[in-house]
Amino acid sequence: MMTCRELVASLGDLIAEELDEVTREMARDHLAACRPCVLIFESYRVTVRLAHRLPPRPLSAEQQARIRAALAAQPGGGWAPAPETG
Repeated sequence: MMTCRELVASLGDLIAEELDEVTREMARDHLAACRPCVLIFESYRVTVRLAHRLPPRPLSAEQQARIRAALAAQPGGGWAPAPETG
């Protein structure tokens, strides 16, 4: 059976419906038996839904620089933005 910690770690993929069938079934079984995780799952799902309703706001140059620095500091920090098309 999936643990609470494993469920919480997979919330994003569960909500985005990106889990494989076995893991998705384990998550469903866990949610059927664990009321605290149901509350966490529902709260997260509502938060994601509401966030998708927000209008996009461009990042300031400072915010972009901080994000790039944080990504570069990660293992394998060779991140680069996708080339623009158009």
